[in-house]
Amino acid sequence: MIVLDICIHNVSNLKNVTAIEIDMRDHEAIKRSITTIIQEFGSIDILFSNAGINPHIGNIEATLDENWETIIQTNLTSCFHMIKEVIPQMVKQKSGAIIGTSSISGRVRAASHSVPYGVSKTGIEAIIKSVAAQYGPEGIRSNCILPGFIETPLNWVKDEQVKENIMKRIPLRRAGTPMDVAKVALFLASDLSSYVNGESIIVDGGFTI
Repeated sequence: MIVLDICIHNVSNLKNVTAIEIDMRDHEAIKRSITTIIQEFGSIDILFSNAGINPHIGNIEATLDENWETIIQTNLTSCFHMIKEVIPQMVKQKSGAIIGTSSISGRVRAASHSVPYGVSKTGIEAIIKSVAAQYGPEGIRSNCILPGFIETPLNWVKDEQVKENIMKRIPLRRAGTPMDVAKVALFLASDLSSYVNGESIIVDGGFTI
């Protein structure tokens, strides 16, 4: 099984793993990596487009052109290019699972810390839904995960009072973990979700209720 653009926490049980490090803003590098994977393994079964950055910029007046371009290229354009490059192989196979990582920040006021971040994550949902409609007839399923507050370096909160206030807004009263998101990704990548297509699954402990 061939999986692209995913961080694997424990590879002790995997016999054949190939890691390719590229700049996700570089379309040509993405094309070369996909070509290499197809040549080496012969198929692409799963694309988990998970690259992203989340700088706290402030309001739209504080957003520089370079802020906008870097975030949109890293989060949104890379997702577009990854899907565009794997689709021909998946169409050839008549099968495939595509998973995009959006965010609840595309839907709630939390995105006010960065306009381009919210835009990029909302855009990912739009891409995934379009691809789901266009390529569902080819046997390709496309779905989106919308994480909430997940305790990773991307969302690290140093101020304990701020963190406590966030936890109070989450009905489960805890931050999510990477494993919480990984389990949903596994569901969407597997046959357990064989009739799920074009969906956006929120993983936020109830924050957006």
